[in-house]
Order: sequence, then structure tokens, then C-alpha cells
Amino acid sequence: MSSFDPAAVWPVVWLTLRVAGTALLLAALAGVPLGAWLALVRFRGRRLPVALVYTGMGLPPVVVGLVVYLVLSRSGPPREIPNPKSQNSVGISDLGFGISPERWGRR
Repeated sequence: MSSFDPAAVWPVVWLTLRVAGTALLLAALAGVPLGAWLALVRFRGRRLPVALVYTGMGLPPVVVGLVVYLVLSRSGPPREIPNPKSQNSVGISDLGFGISPERWGRR
């Protein structure tokens, strides 16, 4: 059994806080002016960016993070949609299982 050393945790905590603080600062510096501009300026096609912003706010952070990661990763976004019947697409099958009527107790 390994012993827990609290002194070894502090560098990880400080690094996490520094990364989170930097991300917050950069997001605020970009997001607040863009949000104010989107709210105050009327232009043709404004409904699309507003809809995208509302969609992003309604999605779970994990989904948004995964999409951003896939778009920014070195290999780029996937070239094809995975087959829902394959063993690699657990998320799709879990989603189907989660909304199936059998889970509700009705048939």
C-alpha cells in the first residue's frame, strides 16, 4: 500500500489552477467583447451565430470539449461516422439503450 504525501499534491493543484485561470482569462477576453457585439449589433444572418451560441450553452461541457478536441487535434475531425452496430460505438448504443421504452417499464 502506498502512502499519501500531501506535499506532492500541491504542485499539481497550482498547475491546475494556473491552467484554469489562464483559460478563463483568455475566454473572457475573447467572449465578452464578441458577446456584447453579437447582442448589440444587428446584421444580416445574425440568427445563425445566436443559434450556435444558444446551442453551445445548452450542450454538456464534455460534448463541447470533445468536438473542440476533434476539430483541433492533429489528425483533424474523423473522416467517417462510426457504424452504430460496431463495438467501438458504445456511446451510440448506450444512448439507444437509455431512451428505449423497456427502460421505462412500458412495452
